[in-house]
Amino acid sequence: MGQKVDLERMINKLVRYSFALRGFMLCRDCSVRRLAFPALIIYGLAVDPTTGAGGIPCLWRLIFGIECPSCGLSRAVAFFVRGDVFHAVRANWLIIPIAVMATYYFLLEVINHYRLRRNSWHS
Repeated sequence: MGQKVDLERMINKLVRYSFALRGFMLCRDCSVRRLAFPALIIYGLAVDPTTGAGGIPCLWRLIFGIECPSCGLSRAVAFFVRGDVFHAVRANWLIIPIAVMATYYFLLEVINHYRLRRNSWHS
């Protein structure tokens, strides 16, 4: 009887985790979309914009010796977070779509949060 209960508990956990992973949920209230904007800001503040120190090294460049399309993105994020859009785009132009998407998803999550919160007060 005890093994059956443990098996059911394990199956329920696996089902919950599979649904969570399918929706890219990190926890009940945290999604990758919700964390993209704050993560971008924290990462940008951790990286030195002039040298790129503190950023993630480019494995492509280490292995093949040539730059990949995302090379310079750490410095671009660091410049962008500090308000230097010109140097951010010079470091890597991909910062523009990444920043737009991160901001869009963050604002969408904030709007949905307040919309759900407001609706729960009225019911």
